[in-house]
Amino acid sequence: MVLIAAILVSGTAMLLSCGNSSGKPATNQSVTAAAGTNQSPDADWKTRMDKLAELKRLWLKLTAGSENADDVLANKANLVEFDMQAIADELDLIYPTLSDAEKKEFDARYAEIDKIDGDEDSE
Repeated sequence: MVLIAAILVSGTAMLLSCGNSSGKPATNQSVTAAAGTNQSPDADWKTRMDKLAELKRLWLKLTAGSENADDVLANKANLVEFDMQAIADELDLIYPTLSDAEKKEFDARYAEIDKIDGDEDSE
């Protein structure tokens, strides 16, 4: 699970993350490492989907009224978007390893995440 902590130092946001925050594309090796040594890389896809949904809701909150947003909120939104992309990249690597039934569930859950629009009271 990706852990995010934004630390504000002299108006600059920094990201501390465990996960793929190096700017490099996720690899099968990084997916395996992120999933843990006792699990196959695809065993953790549901947790990653949940985290992606959580990050999308946060990103929508941070970008709501973005024309009036200050630099700190914009920086936080960029960091959240970066982590969302890292998780999506890892999920792209996991998808081909899933069974047909899991792929169906994966597609349904991903479609639900796409529908998140910030107007829900899901928290």
